[in-house]
Amino acid sequence: MRGSNEHSERHDKREGDKRTNHLGLNDDQMKQFKGFKMAHREKVKTFLGAIKETKTRKLEVLTTTPLNQMLLDSLDQVIGNVHVQMEVALNQHYKDLSAICNDEQKEKLKERFKKVFQRDHNSKRRKRER
Repeated sequence: MRGSNEHSERHDKREGDKRTNHLGLNDDQMKQFKGFKMAHREKVKTFLGAIKETKTRKLEVLTTTPLNQMLLDSLDQVIGNVHVQMEVALNQHYKDLSAICNDEQKEKLKERFKKVFQRDHNSKRRKRER
């Protein structure tokens, strides 16, 4: 198992470097980026865990009789709030990365995030069309 974990860590490092290398970050910038990238990943992991737990609870509520609509609505509200927190964290991640970039890198970053936001929008639209 240790070998696969090391492989995963190397893969994550290469993927992270690949995603940011298009910005042309220097060593100092990359060091700063790696610091706040890890913090961002931990936040997202926590948010996803909270959503999973809440959806598990929601399933329990949905399968009980009588259905407690107020509790169900409350759980949906919790899920929505966590999604908002994830968006706020993504905004902060963008601002953190942008803050260490020069003007040329900021333009590249802007284009990268534009693609990410368009991809998210398009995938949500396709899901609704199903």
